[in-house]
Amino acid sequence: MHATIRLASDQTRVRYPLAVSGELVWHHEARAHEDRAKSRWTAEVMLPPVPAEHIIVPSYAMLGQPYEYQFTLEDRSSAQSSIMQPVPDSAASPAQGWPASKHDLAATSLEIDCWHTVQAADELSLRVTVEAEEKPRLDLLSLSLRALHLSASEPPPIALETCKPVPLSQMLANKDLARRICSPTALSMALSVNPAEVDWPQSVQQCYDRHSRAYGKWPLAIHYASGVGTLGAVESFSDWGQAISALRAGMPLVCSIRYKEGELGGAPLTKTAGHLLVLYGIDTAAGVVRVMDPAAADTAAVPREYAIDEFTAAWLNYRGGVYVFEPSWAER
Repeated sequence: MHATIRLASDQTRVRYPLAVSGELVWHHEARAHEDRAKSRWTAEVMLPPVPAEHIIVPSYAMLGQPYEYQFTLEDRSSAQSSIMQPVPDSAASPAQGWPASKHDLAATSLEIDCWHTVQAADELSLRVTVEAEEKPRLDLLSLSLRALHLSASEPPPIALETCKPVPLSQMLANKDLARRICSPTALSMALSVNPAEVDWPQSVQQCYDRHSRAYGKWPLAIHYASGVGTLGAVESFSDWGQAISALRAGMPLVCSIRYKEGELGGAPLTKTAGHLLVLYGIDTAAGVVRVMDPAAADTAAVPREYAIDEFTAAWLNYRGGVYVFEPSWAER
């Protein structure tokens, strides 16, 4: 199965390139701490029945004010639950009052930024708790469901190209970081087409997750983007249909890929269990996609072309993870 639920507090003011299906209804809670001005709000979404061996990808972002949030997945039939680490990572201090991450939900395994179902689950609900000074607005909750493993989908039938991102090579960073920062580097390239100035070193710093000791935690990338004025979401695609709709809006996509040796010709990495790059063009006549691959040795080598069928398999066969952004030049 494949399904995506997208909700916003004010649908009329969100310019997300994919359809938002409903309103995000918030319930107010008391202030988180007596000595802090911030309050908490919660919203809950029921999931459709989810088969085994599926991925559940939650995402939340808000513009206009600083915020923190935390996801909880619950099984109403068993009262079991799974709580993710709060976002951003700095909110994880016990002094902030967030519940500690825990997992006793038998139907799923808890990954760093998503869940995998190990058995079918018919009564799951997702709760998001947000802490901010004012009631959440200009926000987006996205929840994607799809099979973990799929056969490669049909290649896109059209040719198109977004605004061309500014190329950045992660390999030009400090050697201790260079091979670890594909996510914030790809993120900075994707956001470079927006008017707001993006600070690459700052994006690297803010995308670091001290629990996994990695820079690729999906929600941290989306949280950073919202802080520089770009609303976005992590989604999980299963085919090219939604990707084409998103690209048509003029914003490039950050795609999570993996492949074995010999499966992606011309790539700077001979193989990878997980890598993020920027997709900004499709040329069906030439049979290629146009990307910015941050793993290139230098800036000049970052723009590349990959065979459509090889890229499709590397991206969509497993998870299909992608960062999708709203053009910040869109009028509200």
